[in-house]
Amino acid sequence: MSSWAWIFWLLIHCSCVILQTQGKQWILVDSPSSKEDPSERKLVAHCRDGKKNGDETDTDCGGLKCAKCNDTMRCKNHDDCLSSYCKNKKCSILETCEDNIKNQDELDVDCGGRVCPKCEDRKYCRENCDCLSNTCHNNTCVSAETCKDEIKNQDETDVDCGGSICPKCEDSKKCTSDCDCVGNSACVNNTCVPKCTPECKNDGICVAHNVCNCTAGFSGPTCEVQSIGLCHDNDTMGTTPILLVTFDKGAPQFSKMTPGQFNFSTTYKQRFKPTVEDGHFSFINSVYKHYQHAWHTGATDHTGDTNGYMLLVNADFTPGEFYKGQVENLCVGLRYEFSVYLANVLRRTDQIKPNVRFEVRSPSTGNRLLAQLRSGPIPVDKSLQWRKYGLSFTAPSSSVVLLMISDAPGGAGNDIVIDDIALRVCSHDGTGFCPSTEQNDD
Repeated sequence: MSSWAWIFWLLIHCSCVILQTQGKQWILVDSPSSKEDPSERKLVAHCRDGKKNGDETDTDCGGLKCAKCNDTMRCKNHDDCLSSYCKNKKCSILETCEDNIKNQDELDVDCGGRVCPKCEDRKYCRENCDCLSNTCHNNTCVSAETCKDEIKNQDETDVDCGGSICPKCEDSKKCTSDCDCVGNSACVNNTCVPKCTPECKNDGICVAHNVCNCTAGFSGPTCEVQSIGLCHDNDTMGTTPILLVTFDKGAPQFSKMTPGQFNFSTTYKQRFKPTVEDGHFSFINSVYKHYQHAWHTGATDHTGDTNGYMLLVNADFTPGEFYKGQVENLCVGLRYEFSVYLANVLRRTDQIKPNVRFEVRSPSTGNRLLAQLRSGPIPVDKSLQWRKYGLSFTAPSSSVVLLMISDAPGGAGNDIVIDDIALRVCSHDGTGFCPSTEQNDD
């Protein structure tokens, strides 16, 4: 076919443009049989001349006729780029939420912002809505706020406690009110502390629910009980006892006098003989020769008068009261000493040692305990040794009951002699008695 016949055929079957430039003929062909696919464009002459001309957006690329531009080359719209993404007039890799790059308005790689999904835990965030958990803490997505996340969040007053949602706080945790603390605690100085009802007295400290840690000299559930030892010797030296029980004296080895004659009572049963069995007592002026020589035979009383009697008690398996006596017309606010001389009758060390609990009670307030102290085990000696025991107390009422109670249950041993029970004033020049009309009992 001649060249003219071929050109005629092209004119019939397709659209074409014949250009004459510098003695050369260029034929631009546009096939009517298919839609234009910019990626499959037939390059025209200016798309290969190494210049930016025509409608090119960069050298030999872009526009309607030339090939698409590579990344970083200039563009006007997405159609100018091989990546189909034109950003800031440059072809770029298409930004997606799966490109492992922090781009678009993402807060972390492929998450956050207006376009991408919310971020998982430990990803960067600015506010709760950036996170899948809907919880952004210190610019990091964390698990949804709970009362077990070990983070102080929500309206908690301390980590995972307090506020309107979480459980109440244990002691030592932070709080803003009593409602933030467990039921038995209170909020003091923004800290949950134990609560004692009634409150601890005498500077005692509440350390747990209704448990007081008492200062020296006090005991009892609320530190209301005085527990102070004897007054110093110079405090009582030369003072006349308000009460002094010496049990009298007599030639017979045992006395026929009874506790009532000395204004006291006891829960032990009296025997009118020099020896006693478990649960019994006797007034004697010397220790009888006990079988198997278990006692300090021949030992005498503490008072020092000839044939002076002392109280011998063989304590029982069930602890009882050695002594119970009431004193009236004390001066409220004065300090008194309740004392006695005690000795262990036993010589053997393998027996139960006597132990005495001293108590002072107020009959005007339901027998309330005012003071209490224990002697501790009365030691065994090679020969009978008298020792002074007791307590001191400040009288809160004018009438008190003085008690000595066995604090060592058991019948194997536990034998004791008692003498010179006394009540005197500590560091006071007066008698220690006050007219009953001046008293203000608790």
